[in-house]
Amino acid sequence: MRKTSRKIQRINYIPSRFGNAPYREEIKSLIEDPLQKDSKESYFIQISDFISYIVHLYSLGKIGHKFGNRIPDLVTSEKIEDWLELIKPTLNTEASTDNPFGIVMYPK
Repeated sequence: MRKTSRKIQRINYIPSRFGNAPYREEIKSLIEDPLQKDSKESYFIQISDFISYIVHLYSLGKIGHKFGNRIPDLVTSEKIEDWLELIKPTLNTEASTDNPFGIVMYPK
């Protein structure tokens, strides 16, 4: 099914109602295959995982927890806020009036 979905993204022949010859219309709005998959098979899932991890680290920094031993010393709270500033145009900043990135953290 994945192979068929990817093939349709590239070549999508549609039968003509007015003649014998089909015409080609590429699908432009299909973002991802409509099937479950591992994140290593999808850049869309990988970027979603990365953004959620950045938000997780941001919330750890806000409540005063350390990032852990596996996080390099170069990753600081300031660096994480810089990354969030880069993706801020894609965030729903109206979700929270208390946070500049729209991140809602519970308990308050």
